[in-house]
Amino acid sequence: MTTILSWNVNGLRQRHGQNEFLPILQHNPDIVCIQETKTLKEKIPPELKKIYGYQMFCSTVATGNFVETLLFTRKTPVSVQYGFGSRLSDVDGRIIIADFDTFVLMNIYFPLGVGPVDTLEHKLAFFDEFLSCAAHLSESGRAVIICGDFSVAHTDNDVESIKKHAAKQVGTTPAERAKIDSLISKGFTDAFR
Repeated sequence: MTTILSWNVNGLRQRHGQNEFLPILQHNPDIVCIQETKTLKEKIPPELKKIYGYQMFCSTVATGNFVETLLFTRKTPVSVQYGFGSRLSDVDGRIIIADFDTFVLMNIYFPLGVGPVDTLEHKLAFFDEFLSCAAHLSESGRAVIICGDFSVAHTDNDVESIKKHAAKQVGTTPAERAKIDSLISKGFTDAFR
């Protein structure tokens, strides 16, 4: 049995500085997937890079860009890939795909979809690349586990109070919700539900 934790930390250095990060390791998880680090690679606290018993993986990003996902693991992956293999999705440090032989783990921090640069169109294109990659892995017979922050409220039950114009609000648009529906229709299960 492999224990996997996934957490959108909304700022790794802040969580670590407030002594909120390392205590999760008291649960002895095999794998910890982190999203939204808001941290430059060179600013990752050194003590997090060398946690006893864990290897840390983070993608290489352009100077000045945040590493948005981190992977801490007790199990050594067969391989690690940082992205889906395209310029659209592979430059932002949002994707870590680790092959653990018996399963493939995707740790992803999806774009929010709020402009001016990170538009809804960009978010939907990112989702299309993700869906293609997940389907390819699954159809090849691989067990696929997806962790991360999808930046979508899949149904009205996923928001505290639905706004009058939710269909136009990024994060609750029909187009974004349809991407989650598409993932589920490919045989994936929402473990949270």
